Amino acid sequence: MTETNVRKRIAVKLLVYGAGVTGSLFSARMHEAGHDVSLLARGERLAALRRHGVQLAEAGSPAVRRVPVPVVEHPAGGYDLIAVFVRAHQADAVLESLAGLEADVLFALNWAAGPEPLGAVIGRERVLLGFPTDGGTMDGDVVRYRPADFMTRRVPMPVGEPDGRATPRLERIVRAFRTAGINAKAEPQMDAWLKTHAAFAVPLGQAVLAAGGPVALAADPGAKITYVCAQEWSSNVVALQMNSTTVDHDASAMSLNLNLGSRYSRFESLSRLVAEGARSDLLAVGIATGEQEFDSRTLQDHVSPHTASDLLFKNALDDKTRTTFGGLIRVEPHAHFTDAYQKVRNLLLSDDSEANSMPGLEILADNVRCTHGATSGQINEDEMFYLRSRGIPTKVAQRLLVTGFLEEVIQRLDQPAIAEHLNQLIDRKFARR
Repeated sequence: MTETNVRKRIAVKLLVYGAGVTGSLFSARMHEAGHDVSLLARGERLAALRRHGVQLAEAGSPAVRRVPVPVVEHPAGGYDLIAVFVRAHQADAVLESLAGLEADVLFALNWAAGPEPLGAVIGRERVLLGFPTDGGTMDGDVVRYRPADFMTRRVPMPVGEPDGRATPRLERIVRAFRTAGINAKAEPQMDAWLKTHAAFAVPLGQAVLAAGGPVALAADPGAKITYVCAQEWSSNVVALQMNSTTVDHDASAMSLNLNLGSRYSRFESLSRLVAEGARSDLLAVGIATGEQEFDSRTLQDHVSPHTASDLLFKNALDDKTRTTFGGLIRVEPHAHFTDAYQKVRNLLLSDDSEANSMPGLEILADNVRCTHGATSGQINEDEMFYLRSRGIPTKVAQRLLVTGFLEEVIQRLDQPAIAEHLNQLIDRKFARR
């Protein structure tokens, strides 16, 4: 079957609310994939879209591409799907106009209030939830979007039913989005995903912007940045964390992540060393209990010569927990005299716990020094016997050995006040065992 036939078979009639960055990008992609798209706009934005279509340009590129997406001022009807890309405070106005239309409605916005307020106006059975992963800015009438990179390609656009079911309509929507090159994924915990994003990602993003943005935090020559994140989410949370640093000439970036909470937590970290003298330290500590699962993926990307990176991850696993680590040291061509290290150590406190480690090297330059390794083991019986023979209870002895095992990572911060606070969080986690 040809690609054209496939597109015809799953083509949808789509109305897009919101002609800003995300709505414009989404409608342009769906239109170019052969779907029947109408983009709703008003005022000056409507006039500009009628004159020029959706104008797209990569950030920093002078080349502007025009996509002739049909635009409307008022919805007509007969749609298969309505996709809403507006700010949360604009949702009430959109709901009023949607009440008179018949179609499933995907609310792709920063919405933490749950599906109930949406379903109360248009009917709960019509509501779907999602979140856009594309980003960019408006430059006059031109949408300047973030070009795809290693990290953005790995982050799907989550779409889900309010109650978490896997339904035929959800499958159709995800499949239609994928025909347009949109990396959509059915998310069974969409409501919880949105609440977690509102509680964690939004405040953190605002803090980064207040400090001058990611470039100011990581990329300036000579900059020295330390980033610490400790998470104690509830046992029902499913979380995705992403760190991306670009380290310039004679600059250094150190990050430490302490993972204590959540049911499933995936942490992805990309560090690019783009000029001589750059250094990156990637540190992480995880304590997993019950049926928790921690998943870590890292990339140490050495672009320039005379750069250094060092990764040290340590986990303590109890009960039926699992950790997964997949990390790559990549040395680009001409990045000679690179020093790169990667070490993952797992302490298994239970016979039912499981640690999976997949460190890797990709070396495309000469005269480099790169090592990687991963180990898993149990508490040393001699050490435990020594503590028990001095009257220390088993649980206390185990806690002392585990905290000593993890201390190497925390001390790398060289920040006594922060280290003390992190150790208190670790002690509190052990107290709940």
